[in-house]
Amino acid sequence: MITIETLDFNTAEKARKGVFNQPQALINYLHLKRGQEVPRHQANADMVYLIVLQGEGIFNFDEKDHVLKHGQLAAVTRGTPMHITNQRPEDLSFIVVKTPNPENK
Repeated sequence: MITIETLDFNTAEKARKGVFNQPQALINYLHLKRGQEVPRHQANADMVYLIVLQGEGIFNFDEKDHVLKHGQLAAVTRGTPMHITNQRPEDLSFIVVKTPNPENK
């Protein structure tokens, strides 16, 4: 069992921690301070689920901005252009679930 709150990372910089890495799924925990971002890229798994744990962020999919807040989830498919930013003073924490794990292809 993993408790997300106890994952150790330096919050002065954008942080990403691996939580689960098996053939079925890859799960990462990301933490962004104000002004930090996940650079533009394409979803590299059949399904990518993003679950906001804390704060509010701008999740851009297919060139459209979506504001996601604590407790909200988004799902995107392989090849979807994505860009994530935190423009709020509060920290943004979210989980990324990729199925199946793209590292196994």
